[in-house]
Amino acid sequence: MNSEISPSLVAGVLSEFDMVLIAAGDMTQYRRLWPNWRPWTVFGAGLAIAAVGVGLHLKGRIDVSNFDVTVTNMSIDADRTNGYNEEKIYRFQDEIKKRDSGLRNQKIAMAMYGVGGAAIVTGAVLLYFNRLRPYTPETSTQVNPGTPSAAADQSPEVNVLPMLAPEAPGMMATVRF
Repeated sequence: MNSEISPSLVAGVLSEFDMVLIAAGDMTQYRRLWPNWRPWTVFGAGLAIAAVGVGLHLKGRIDVSNFDVTVTNMSIDADRTNGYNEEKIYRFQDEIKKRDSGLRNQKIAMAMYGVGGAAIVTGAVLLYFNRLRPYTPETSTQVNPGTPSAAADQSPEVNVLPMLAPEAPGMMATVRF
């Protein structure tokens, strides 16, 4: 959009030049705070952590359920045989280890639900803040007085801008010398 022309305006001489008027809507551009992948990465990481938590929770639930079935079966067998034998006691100790592992997996899963949920919420908030925001780019190329290019170019500067308002159409000119 850098098709700017700097006409020379001389006092007393009629100057004519064409101006292209651009609607504000056509000048509007959009930008984000961050690259689009960042909030989606946080959101996706939260989903992944929660999904691993679901897997651990299901594994722990199966282990605890198997322990319950084993205890029930051992109780029925003990009633039939009037006691426990040594093999069943070792098997029962293995089942206790599996049950403990299942309970530990369920506790870890609960922590992963919390961490994953926090990351999902954070990702959603980041997605909201990273939505496209409209802005109008600056078209003026003003030169700051303190820069070396301003010292080299001592010619007067004239800016002409159209004013389009229902109550006051016209032009506005700024002269710097």
